[in-house]
Amino acid sequence: MQIKDILTGELFTQKKITQKFANRQNQIRYNNLKAQKKRIEKSFIDKSLDKNRTIIMNLLNGEKSIIKHKEFLLGAGFHLGVFSFQKKIGELLFSGIYEFGIAKKDETHFQLIRF
Repeated sequence: MQIKDILTGELFTQKKITQKFANRQNQIRYNNLKAQKKRIEKSFIDKSLDKNRTIIMNLLNGEKSIIKHKEFLLGAGFHLGVFSFQKKIGELLFSGIYEFGIAKKDETHFQLIRF
């Protein structure tokens, strides 16, 4: 039975019932294009997360925890709206950026920690 290759649309005969591509190169190209599309869609979030991580890493400079003013963080280029998870430690709810966390201490100050 002839079926169409998902990527190229060419007709081919299946060797297995689950075969969807005419050859291995088409399958690799299809999956690479799919992964590239996903990376492009996520890139604006990933860039912000990476920038925030770099800023926190430089500010902590080996320390476990510090407190910084909101304007200081914004001036450093920190994006307060991008986090990957939340974790409650004691009374504070930390928003996570990889291995770091940030929590609001009061209206103008944030605590930065390494988990």
